[in-house]
Amino acid sequence: MNLDYRKKQLDAIEQIDFDVVIVGGGISGAVVFHHLAQCGFRVLLLEKGDFAGGTSQSSAMMVWGNLTDLRQLSLLRVGRSCASRENLIRRKSDWVFPQKFRYLPVKNGRNAFSSYAAFYTYWILGAGRRSFPRYKKEFVESAFLKRENFPYSFEYEEACVEPSDARFVLGWILNQPNTFEQTALNYCQLSGGHYETSDKHWHLEINDSICQRELVIKAKCVVNTAGVWTDKLNQQFGINSPYKHVFGKGVFLGIKRPSNHQLTLMIETEDEEGCLALIPWREISLWGPTETHITNLDEGFAATPEDIRFLLNQINRHVSELISIKDIVSLRCGVRPLPIQGTFSDKNTFGVPRHYKAFADKQLPWISIYGGKITSSLLAAQKVESFLKDYKLLPSLSAIRFSPLDISQPELESFPNLTEKVPSVRWCAEKEMCWNLEDYLRRRTNISQWIPRGGLGLANENSSHLKEIAKIFCNNDESKVSASINDYQEKIKREFDDVLAQAA
Repeated sequence: MNLDYRKKQLDAIEQIDFDVVIVGGGISGAVVFHHLAQCGFRVLLLEKGDFAGGTSQSSAMMVWGNLTDLRQLSLLRVGRSCASRENLIRRKSDWVFPQKFRYLPVKNGRNAFSSYAAFYTYWILGAGRRSFPRYKKEFVESAFLKRENFPYSFEYEEACVEPSDARFVLGWILNQPNTFEQTALNYCQLSGGHYETSDKHWHLEINDSICQRELVIKAKCVVNTAGVWTDKLNQQFGINSPYKHVFGKGVFLGIKRPSNHQLTLMIETEDEEGCLALIPWREISLWGPTETHITNLDEGFAATPEDIRFLLNQINRHVSELISIKDIVSLRCGVRPLPIQGTFSDKNTFGVPRHYKAFADKQLPWISIYGGKITSSLLAAQKVESFLKDYKLLPSLSAIRFSPLDISQPELESFPNLTEKVPSVRWCAEKEMCWNLEDYLRRRTNISQWIPRGGLGLANENSSHLKEIAKIFCNNDESKVSASINDYQEKIKREFDDVLAQAA
């Protein structure tokens, strides 16, 4: 960790007249930051926690054309999503990879002809750029499935991000020239401020928890990409918008990966209204997600025993060998911010579209992004640029054109019981704004997702290894190292061990 450089960043941003301040370092904020920086704007990104610390670390990691929207005959929306998918594949080929998927209709559900017609339409809406969909009666995954449940399947092609959604977000942030005029800061919270009409600037109060420092910065415009906290931030600054969010909680189980699990399986639910996915992800398979409407955000970011029992019940309807609590390696839980207008009375959020909405206040230079996902992130960034033009806010710097920085190849090191090496802790601390143990285990690497109990191991066998990692972040202060390990173990006990015990 380079505290000296962090202090220089804070000193510098106090003196810079920013064009734009972006609040929220998830996928939307990261891509808007990258896009505006390339356009030549002086731009500052603020994230109150770690980058991708909210919903953006708990996605299915898919870049897709919204196949399920075909059920509502939303052909234009599907076509736009497919175009966004192709744009990401083309522009970020080091991070976004085409991958085959397998769709498994339920027995006695839709007939093969209607399913084929849907996939052919989907392929056409994608301008034929992905592999042609194919009917498959025999497939390798049937070795661990109840074969009688799935008389046939369809293979088709989408795309996924590698090696994780959290590192995908980080890639957009780090892929910038080293300049204070285009700065991204995690653990730096917008705490207050106001718009001054005399100088046509926002005067924003921020609190940096790394250096324990409060400061005031100036910007011509604010872009709110705070995800599930967008409405709260707008309310704090008196921004009235026609949109608001409803929240859908989604939980994945990380389970031991079956040896024959090669393709992502999209398994139709019995009511034929949706799908659950079984996604091969290196060491594990992800199963989910749930879809639960919640009204209290505080309850949304932790899996419950009910979530676990539901997902186990669903998967055990389809696999030949029973999957139990002991097969669960990790839990992923996120809250989807879903944009709506007006009131929402339905208890089911599945039917709420997953697209984004953008709003520009007419009185104050303030832009808000509602909803959104990986696939639509570039569209949202381009919309923000369009709104800035409406505000007559032009870039202060020259447009930037540079070769993409390949951050997918950092310095690597081994971790016990992982077949693949992971980014080294020193690399992440020195070059990727990684400030603590959980940042490293959950977002800079996938250790806490691929190794049981958050990387600790089934019987805490990795505790000594985690202690060595913690020393990097605690500057070898033994008391701080001990406190860091104890806090992490308590978190794993509370959010994993105890929840699984209650679900058993």
